[in-house]
Order: sequence, then structure tokens, then C-alpha cells
Amino acid sequence: MDEQTNFQRLNLTPEQKIHVDLMKSIACDLADLPLILKGGTALLLNYGLDRYSEDLDFDCNKHLNLSSRLEKAIKYPIILKNIHLPKDTQTGSRYKVTYDSPVAKGKLLKIDLSFRANAFTSEWKMINGIRVYNLPVIIQQKFAAFENRTRARDLYDMGFLVKNYPDLCSSELLNRLNEHTTDIDQLEARFKKAFSTDPILNHVDPVDIIIQLQDNRDKAVRLKALITPSLLESLKKIPWLEEPLKTELIHLEKSGNLTLSEMAKQLQKISLAQGGRVVLDDYDRMLAQKLVLIANSKKHVKEEGQNLAPNLFKKLELICQEKDKAHQHGKSIER
Repeated sequence: MDEQTNFQRLNLTPEQKIHVDLMKSIACDLADLPLILKGGTALLLNYGLDRYSEDLDFDCNKHLNLSSRLEKAIKYPIILKNIHLPKDTQTGSRYKVTYDSPVAKGKLLKIDLSFRANAFTSEWKMINGIRVYNLPVIIQQKFAAFENRTRARDLYDMGFLVKNYPDLCSSELLNRLNEHTTDIDQLEARFKKAFSTDPILNHVDPVDIIIQLQDNRDKAVRLKALITPSLLESLKKIPWLEEPLKTELIHLEKSGNLTLSEMAKQLQKISLAQGGRVVLDDYDRMLAQKLVLIANSKKHVKEEGQNLAPNLFKKLELICQEKDKAHQHGKSIER
């Protein structure tokens, strides 16, 4: 989902729309600094989060003073009224930016900086001019927040992430999530006050979020079960799989990052191997059919809305069909 479509779906008020645009503008203007956007706004601006977010949270690898940069980043029709620095320590800073807009006066934007020497050792990317953590990193951060504090937005965001990015949730994380989300009554008691006092989520019933989270957690576990060791071994034994790609598959497997999405990416590279000429023997044809079955699984794709590179799997399916025809007519296959 593109950014504009997501914002339309959120049905933001004019005041909220201006606030989101301001956060995006500031994040883009600060992209030349060693800052990495994280948290709810990172999900909203870059990964389709379906709720409003109002603060900017960055990690950086050294102490920074942003006052002068913020002054330059805030442009007409936004009118900067004040920049206050209530917190400025060796571990982090907080800026409170007060501004006027064409639709509201005296609005507040909070910007938090956490100083972490190893911030840039985690994976990040540039999306729409904003430096942001990769999703697996944000998922880990959100889960750590969910474990260690009681904020409505952490529970809500975990529900969003497990529903929309199940293949990026590690098996270990899903197991730990299961430990924390089995008892509905206990979880409701923990988060009930947090939801009722949250200005963004006070209209949301935490029980609904918990039930959806449990359901999507279980679906994610079943999705993980599709990536079996035998399937990985089969992939690595494909005769026409080039050695660098085999090595990459093995590396991803050892690092725990070999998700169905990553597998699809590797298969896209595989499909171009050996000058685009692929001759499937019966063993490889069975493997391709197994992958096609995964891609077309009603339970794991259509109902759960997962995108497992359908064009690639369709191509594999066609290869299988052509292989069958070739067997009948004694012809070889070229692609």
C-alpha cells in the first residue's frame, strides 16, 4: 500500500494531516544526520501502520543538538513558535516543538533522540528520503517495548506487525509472544487503563486487539511451519542453482532470516541462473510444484493476504506445465 492510500484509509483530520506532513518533512530534512527513525511514526510513514502517530523517535550514534536544524526544517505554512529542550543527557534528548498551522494554534510535536553507540550496526534503509530501521529490527524493538512496559500503542502495533508481516516475525519471538498473550483476562487487566487513557486509542477495545493478536500469532506460527528443513535442503540441492545463491541461502538460514519472502527473492535470482535456460528434472519439478502449492494456498495466502511473489510462482507453475508437455512431445524447455 502506498503512503497516500494509507493516509486516506486512516481518515485523518486536517489537523492530523498537517502534523503527519510536518513529521515527514522534518524526518526528510534530518536524513543527512546519523539518525534512524523508529517506533510508531516509522511504521506510519514507511510501513503502512493503520493508526495515527504523533511523535518522532530516533536512534543516533552520538550526541546531537537539533535546535538550529529544526528551525530550518519547519517551513511555511507552518509557523514555529518555540523549541524547548526539557531533557538533554548523555543517553538522550527530548525536544518539544510548538507550532501554529492554518487549522490549529499552539500544536505540540515531541522529538526524542536516544544515543546508542551501536545504532548503525542494526539494519536500516532509506524510504521516501527517510532513514528508517528495517522491519525485523522494528519488530524486535516493538516486542521489547511490549514486554517491558504497558502502553496501548505497543500492544496495538504488535497486533499490526504480526498480522501484516508474519514472515518477518522469528519463531523465537512468536514463542515468547505466545507466553505473554495466552491469558486474555490477564492481558486485558494489564492494558485496560492504558487504552482508556490513550488519546489516540481510547476508542479501541483492548479485548478485540488481544483476540486478533492471538489469531494472527497462531497463523504466523503455521506460516513458519511451511519453511521446513527438507524444503531448504531441496532448494540448496537444485543442480542449476549457482553457488553464490546457495551460499546466500545457507547464510540466511543460519542467521534465522530465511523467511518465505526472502526465499521468493532468492528464487527470483535463481530463475535468471545459467543465462535464463532452465531444464527441470522430475525432482526439481516436484520441488517447484511444492512451492507453487505454498504460493497458491488459500489458507496461507488468500485469507491472510500474504504476497509470496505470486508472479514468480506462476512462472514456476508454467515451467512445470511446459515440462509435462515436453515429456509428452519429447521436447526440451527453454525459458
